[in-house]
Amino acid sequence: MPRLVLYYPAKEKRWEVFVPGDKFEIGRSRDAQVCIPHASVSKRHVLVERRGKGFFYRDLGSRNGVSLNGFRLDRGPLDDGDELRVGSILITFHRDAPAASPSPSPSPSPSPSPTSEDGSSQPPAPQPVQSGGASESVAELEKALGSEGALDDFHTLNLSAALSDTEPPAEEEPQKLPAAQAVQGPRSFPQAFLLTGVLACVALGIVLGYAGGWLEGPRNASEAGRGRSGPQADLQAGVPPPLGGAADIRDPETRRRLCVRLCIDLWKRPPLASELERLEKQSLEDLWLDALAQAPPSKEPAVEELPGAFESLLGRKPAAQEHSELLKLADNDVSHYLFAVGTSAEYAGAAHRRERTETMLARSLLVDLTGVLPSAAQVNDAVELIRGGPDGVAALAQSLAKAADPKLGWKPEAPAAAGDWARGIYSRLLLRSPTQAEAAEAERALASAPDAWRGFLADLASRQEYLTY
Repeated sequence: MPRLVLYYPAKEKRWEVFVPGDKFEIGRSRDAQVCIPHASVSKRHVLVERRGKGFFYRDLGSRNGVSLNGFRLDRGPLDDGDELRVGSILITFHRDAPAASPSPSPSPSPSPSPTSEDGSSQPPAPQPVQSGGASESVAELEKALGSEGALDDFHTLNLSAALSDTEPPAEEEPQKLPAAQAVQGPRSFPQAFLLTGVLACVALGIVLGYAGGWLEGPRNASEAGRGRSGPQADLQAGVPPPLGGAADIRDPETRRRLCVRLCIDLWKRPPLASELERLEKQSLEDLWLDALAQAPPSKEPAVEELPGAFESLLGRKPAAQEHSELLKLADNDVSHYLFAVGTSAEYAGAAHRRERTETMLARSLLVDLTGVLPSAAQVNDAVELIRGGPDGVAALAQSLAKAADPKLGWKPEAPAAAGDWARGIYSRLLLRSPTQAEAAEAERALASAPDAWRGFLADLASRQEYLTY
């Protein structure tokens, strides 16, 4: 069960919240699992969910954004002890609630526990909770939060009273009106005028409160990053994030390039058609976790080895300032660093290409042209042909295309879909869309014979462009 520690700097108060389940929303809406009705918090501000063995967060399009450990980031992995800034509220995330300490063996107590009037035993007084340096009992905290249930049973955290400028007034007994005043006629003019004025003041206060929160969020975000050299802290000043920020997988071509490159880098082979279809439906963080989960077991690099990991993913060494900025962005966390590099706009960009090794090229040809996973012996045989140069690669591609699974091919009974099929093959093998001339040529070639798609596959895989990815 995740545990959140919320801190409101304006009142120097702190609350601890246990959230059941592995997926919850934080926002101002009453429908949010963690409801924070403060003007700086959007109705649906941020989503936190478990993916595999870790947690990730994602900004839900909030007005004031989300900061992770002082850096403005819309999404990313969430580790134990990380601090999220949601509007004016600081939230420290803990993966699991602390284990309950074993209760001591019963011993005689000098003073008996309180009893009720009927003689039944009463539960002991709640232990104090630290809040901004002062101690508040759980009962007092629940009163400040406006909750009648136990703190551990919260499904929705209501901080209305705690975040207001004044303490909530104590409930008063309803006054009983005399019989003569029990039924009243229409309000007199002064009463109606007074009621209208009160409602107008309330409406004005709401408007000013929201306006104040809108101004407060960006100001606090800029203050959180002041004095840091990381580019994410200076987004308000227009400084671009490192590596171009996160890849925009809303673009189909970018999404496919990212999926194929991650599989080649992490799995040492391209994805099968079914795997690619699954990966392309996922969010950025889910895609990263899925690719990591299927990668062969390997030792996580140490912090000092991260420049080498950077080079293996981007094909270049990081500049000293760039590496420093990424470390600050990741808070020196290796998994955060690798996630930032492996899902960056530069990594998924069209300009970023690297050469396939002989073994990688062999696996790629076998997977892309046959649609099945190869054996070690098949890979070794393919490597021997590849060492024969371009002619050997072309001969291997033609041989594999002839034996390709028909499911990979274009269906002659659907001539209108020939262009779409060709564009899909271009983006999967060459990681780009065909030009208009290439698309027209592909359609003519596919229409020439029922098995023309096999020659089309072999032609693309024999190109010099296929040697890079």
